[in-house]
Amino acid sequence: MDIVLVEHPKASAKTHKTAHCLPCTIHHTGKANAKKYFEPLVQQDPQPDGDQGDLFSTTFRGRSIKGCQVQPPKGMKALHLQPTTQTQSDIEERTWAPVNELETLTMWKLESHPQSNDAAVTWPQAAVVAEEAHAPMTSEAMEELEAFHKQQMANGSS
Repeated sequence: MDIVLVEHPKASAKTHKTAHCLPCTIHHTGKANAKKYFEPLVQQDPQPDGDQGDLFSTTFRGRSIKGCQVQPPKGMKALHLQPTTQTQSDIEERTWAPVNELETLTMWKLESHPQSNDAAVTWPQAAVVAEEAHAPMTSEAMEELEAFHKQQMANGSS
């Protein structure tokens, strides 16, 4: 399946400060006037070493949720994408359009803060690793790899 990102010529993505990724599923597909009826009361939590950091806690529908802010890596953007209208012939291709560009994402979990190894927190590092893995190798890196390979061959043949 192909995934295509399109930019509409008339309207480009607006920049928003943050988006909240909640640990729940909301079974509603229509619009909601969240700004009028929903104002999060979020308190900043001290980090284990005593520093105030980007750790937060609040409640959602009576349950304690804890969160942390995650920023996209330098030079990359976090986008809120929305699928465009599809017809039956588009089954093999999904097309997405940017709705908002986000400065940060606040990732929330039930009862405990997201850990450093949670997928929701590690995606910025994964994006950097993917970019590096797909980047062309420099001549210095090629020489180092060839030297390492020769050394491995010499150690294996003795």
